[in-house]
Amino acid sequence: MVRRKLSSALLSATLTTEDGSSPPKLVGIVGVDVSLVDTVQNRQYTRTEAETAVKMAVGGLPPSKRREWGKKSVPEIANELLDESVVAVAVLSNLAVDPGTRRMGIGRGTKK
Repeated sequence: MVRRKLSSALLSATLTTEDGSSPPKLVGIVGVDVSLVDTVQNRQYTRTEAETAVKMAVGGLPPSKRREWGKKSVPEIANELLDESVVAVAVLSNLAVDPGTRRMGIGRGTKK
């Protein structure tokens, strides 16, 4: 299986009781993905487009450089090998907060 260059993660927020008498309660969760954005065209790449752009940028290098750049992060690759208008960004998606804990800043806490 091929390892994806654009990583993703789920971040969660939990609440605990002050005395610790009950287990932590999951109150919020959000997906975070690395993506590419073209700042001139004002367009976010799809996951497939971004993966392809990164692979093509690294794949176009000589073999000795390919090994070196294959280990670098997407922001490093975007900054050095892609057009200057293309930047790597973190994209938040599918923020979900427990209805009983809304308006308490849980979403803000998950985004930090």
